[in-house]
Amino acid sequence: LKLKGNSIEPTENSVESFEDLVRCLREAVKDNESNALAGFELAKSRERAVQRLERTLNAKERDIQGLHKDVRKFKSTVSELKSEQKMKIESIQSEMADIEHRCILTEDLNLGLCEEKAALESQIAKSKADLETIRVNLDKADMTIEEY
Repeated sequence: LKLKGNSIEPTENSVESFEDLVRCLREAVKDNESNALAGFELAKSRERAVQRLERTLNAKERDIQGLHKDVRKFKSTVSELKSEQKMKIESIQSEMADIEHRCILTEDLNLGLCEEKAALESQIAKSKADLETIRVNLDKADMTIEEY
């Protein structure tokens, strides 16, 4: 067979050549079918892999959304705890200021009591001295009466 333009012309061994050509074409078709089936199987395998990846990706996206939700809850909890701690700190500071004020008042009261105690002790000492003077005078008076 000879190829001339768009047509095939028979030659001397054209029957054998034709049979060889048919056999070659059949083998080529079988190879192409084999390749097509292999390609189809490969495509199906890739499609299954893509589906698995999509499922995995969807699961990861759900996990990420869950983590975002957990982070929002955590931030909210931290904010609440922070507010509670701030209120506790303010309460403690107020109590400390009250205690300091009471300490100052107690010191003032203590100072006043010490001054009053000193004044009373001085008054007691004076009263003792006056009493002793009165006793001495009474003793003298008793002696004087006996002498009379």
